[in-house]
Amino acid sequence: MFALSGLGGGLPFAHAQLVVGDGEAEELTGRELVAALGSEPGQVRWSGSGGFATMQGETRITLNEMEWLIWGSADFVPDGRALVFGRPDSAGTIDWNSRIDLGGSNKKLPRQIRLVRGRLGDRANVVLRLRDALRSTVYEQSKSNWRLDFLGDGRFDILAAQPHLARGDIHVARAELRVAEAGQLNHVRKFVLSRGASFVVDEREAELDRLGAKADLKLDSSTFRYWGGGAAQPDASEHLGRVFLAGGVSTIEVINSSDGRSSVFLKSLARTGGSGAAKAARGVFEIHTRGNFVLSSEQVNPDFEGYGGILPWATINGEDWVARSGKDWVQVNSHYTANESSWEPGHNVTVREAQQLTTDRTINSLRAHGGSLNLGGHTLTVSSGGLIAVGPDFTFGSSDASGDYYRPSIITTGKTRNPLYVHVHTDNVWMQATLTGGMDLVKAGGGVLHLMHGYTGELGDVYMHEGRIEFAAKSKGTLQTGALYVGDGARTAALKLAGRERLSSRPHLSLRGSAHTPVDAGVLELSGATQQSFSRLHVENAAVIDYVDGSVGAENVLFVDELTFNSEAARLVIRHWVRNEDRLIVRRSANLSARAISQIDFEGWGNARLVDYDGDHWEIVSGPLSDSAAAIHAHPAAPLTPSLPEPAPSRASALGSSIYGATTPSPYGAAISDRAEYNSVESLPYVPPPVHEVVSHGVPSTRSPEPSALPYSSSSTSGFYQTPTPSPAAPTAPIGSLPELPAPSTSYGAGYQSSWPQTDIQAAPPPPPSAREIEEEIERILYETAYRS
Repeated sequence: MFALSGLGGGLPFAHAQLVVGDGEAEELTGRELVAALGSEPGQVRWSGSGGFATMQGETRITLNEMEWLIWGSADFVPDGRALVFGRPDSAGTIDWNSRIDLGGSNKKLPRQIRLVRGRLGDRANVVLRLRDALRSTVYEQSKSNWRLDFLGDGRFDILAAQPHLARGDIHVARAELRVAEAGQLNHVRKFVLSRGASFVVDEREAELDRLGAKADLKLDSSTFRYWGGGAAQPDASEHLGRVFLAGGVSTIEVINSSDGRSSVFLKSLARTGGSGAAKAARGVFEIHTRGNFVLSSEQVNPDFEGYGGILPWATINGEDWVARSGKDWVQVNSHYTANESSWEPGHNVTVREAQQLTTDRTINSLRAHGGSLNLGGHTLTVSSGGLIAVGPDFTFGSSDASGDYYRPSIITTGKTRNPLYVHVHTDNVWMQATLTGGMDLVKAGGGVLHLMHGYTGELGDVYMHEGRIEFAAKSKGTLQTGALYVGDGARTAALKLAGRERLSSRPHLSLRGSAHTPVDAGVLELSGATQQSFSRLHVENAAVIDYVDGSVGAENVLFVDELTFNSEAARLVIRHWVRNEDRLIVRRSANLSARAISQIDFEGWGNARLVDYDGDHWEIVSGPLSDSAAAIHAHPAAPLTPSLPEPAPSRASALGSSIYGATTPSPYGAAISDRAEYNSVESLPYVPPPVHEVVSHGVPSTRSPEPSALPYSSSSTSGFYQTPTPSPAAPTAPIGSLPELPAPSTSYGAGYQSSWPQTDIQAAPPPPPSAREIEEEIERILYETAYRS
């Protein structure tokens, strides 16, 4: 007998049928579920996406007496639907003791297993101990004909051999797939990892032919981890076929926890096409090792010769460049550390103490390992494009012998126009030199790159895979760039702007986050008295616009010609927005749909909506109508109802932690039930504006005693990117003082308004809305709320 919580008040399972298919996992409380598929009492049937989760411990599930469950037929998971394991509140593991036939799966009809991490810590959502529990139906011997996807933020452990899972592809997106104990997947054709996925081969207990020595591996912002060297098996090795590196930061980890050696042998390793808009040639490769290791490839990557014996896009242990020794991938063991007067084009230079250029220099690569490098108004050409910072913070200064800043210092890749790969594996790199030359810029590593230049730099496309790039507020330099890509879909990256139109080319901006967790997002920060224009803002999965570091009277203004989303599930969160101080303005010609507007959430406010800005632009806002609010405040005896509250006018309070802890009651429910309250604006009673947040139904309310169910809620402990700790103050030496340069004089037409003086541009404000328009606006907000729920 099996008791299922939530079904008939916990009635025994034998007296009821369990229909799985609402998109969630059914909560199990027992230690074993044994059932047949069907529509009778005591049986299980799938009607859509769904599965199981156990609240604690381990629950074994045996269906149809371990006969084959055919995906897409009978009562098992229908075509186009997912098998789900785990819930946000679950802390237990499912022992899947049933057999699955992938049925008619193919590349266009993949079978999907969705994993929800819950509160498992380091445990798996699912363990598969049953040998031959997965099989594919082979239609053509010469071609792969099935695809199995593991999605979500959970983990699936294969602990037994699966010999009938042959000649097909396994895709893992964000989730972790682990092969351990007796697990084998040695007939799979290819493994494709994306969006922060992990594929772990664990041979600490036994060395087996896990992957058949032929499987190809594609890494797109993901990790392959080989874990050998347990007490029972100190030496271990694994063979793979071809390894392809796509966009973002991809990693191979080779770990040995004993006195033995872990070895991974590849047929080849090369870069190839990536996902999304980012070029694969801008992907970054990191090798991480622990203990004795070997990482080798039969075919030597030809890029080593073209880049002077290193790979500017590949690092090892966040410390150095990757080099080669025969067929092995190793750490560079020779750096040029002499004074800059002897630097030559072929040198891979390491700087360990303060140095100053005495003339223009050309080198192959630069490793900043302490001290500083003052360019002194000269040009440093890094021909391979490799620049890595390790150890303490590092400064690229730009001053003459007296300490005065008198002309631009330049860092470029010169005639090669190789991309400049800046790997920041220290906390901060202070860059007073100007990056220019038209090459692409690729930022990797978790540290901060501070741009402090005082002149105009010229770059191609900019790829921020992780960490931060910050424009210094006191510098006047600008950048002309191609497209900007912030985030790689797997980890958080942030671009912080300060000042007016620092990106002077009005580039295309893509904010790229994870499709499976709100933790990792592409972030744009506007830091007070900041204005920036983009020709297009594209949201890929998860993005944040953060109006941070401002003050009352120093508004942030963001102009966007076009706003797009890569899917209907993508979300743009607006953080630290203060009404009438921060603006998000989009051209009317962008033709924003109601669906697109519903994908924008104002943290602490709720739904987004459009209001008139001028004849050519909309403004995207939240909360009450701005003009009606102004009219209401003109009548202090009878202004606004708190049903759609506005925040306190002080930005300091909006940025403080108290915004999420307010307990002021909100009579939203009462307000919407009394429609007469909206017949006249002047009849609305005045109450002080309460502080509020977004709750699961997407409208303003007070903080619930339990965490919000909304994935992007500010109350979630696993929510979007959090406001960073303020960066340390910039060093004062050997940089020198920056010149006072005039602000850019670019004109953007009569539609562009800001807090800066514009005597020739005075757009007339829109007329105040009527009471009927206010009522219709509220009806629309309520309709959208119900739609999104």
